[in-house]
Amino acid sequence: MWDQITVLLGIKVEEKDLEAHIEEIAATTAWLQENYGEKLTCEEIVNAYNLACQRNLKLKELFGLISPKHVGDVLDAYRTYVREDLEINRVFAQQLLLDQEPRQTEEEITAFMESALEKARAEVAAGKFYFDAGNGLFDWLYQNGRITIDENQADHFYKKAKQQLPKLLEREKKDVTPGDTGKQSQLEKLIQHAEMGLIGADHHARIEAYAKRLFLNHYLTQQP
Repeated sequence: MWDQITVLLGIKVEEKDLEAHIEEIAATTAWLQENYGEKLTCEEIVNAYNLACQRNLKLKELFGLISPKHVGDVLDAYRTYVREDLEINRVFAQQLLLDQEPRQTEEEITAFMESALEKARAEVAAGKFYFDAGNGLFDWLYQNGRITIDENQADHFYKKAKQQLPKLLEREKKDVTPGDTGKQSQLEKLIQHAEMGLIGADHHARIEAYAKRLFLNHYLTQQP
């Protein structure tokens, strides 16, 4: 499978880079097994790359790199492509193992979020900062009336998060996958604009997300 994808992407591996290339493939294979399991076959992964090379997938850019991030981007676009194509869904759903998962009930969602809340409490109790990815736990607690935040609190945590914006952007820049020049360039511009005091929508989105995390961690420290 990887040999086919390497050819499709036009990757040429020099002898001095062979060991690193093999390690990257091994790491990506492990990531695929953990995150996709049997949901996608090797044939379908190769097919996804064929479609990507034919520009049939909604990808901003197809990078000639093999890594969990880049393979994940291709597979996410592929799954969207399959779902949007009703005929492919009808004929190949069983083979692709991409049937829509049953919709979760309110009880299942509540049980899952309560479990996440307990894990968050345990992390904070251990002196750690709970990173609420996507603000999922905060939003669920807020929507269900479990937490409230007044205007003064919102302003306080927004200002606190805004002070951390340069560090947040630098940290995000360090985590960019090597070779992802588009993302790297975007973050460099955001950092430059922030230094100039030009705070745009992308900055506000990051500040708001971090402000929610700060508030959630504060809330968790107040819990018995």
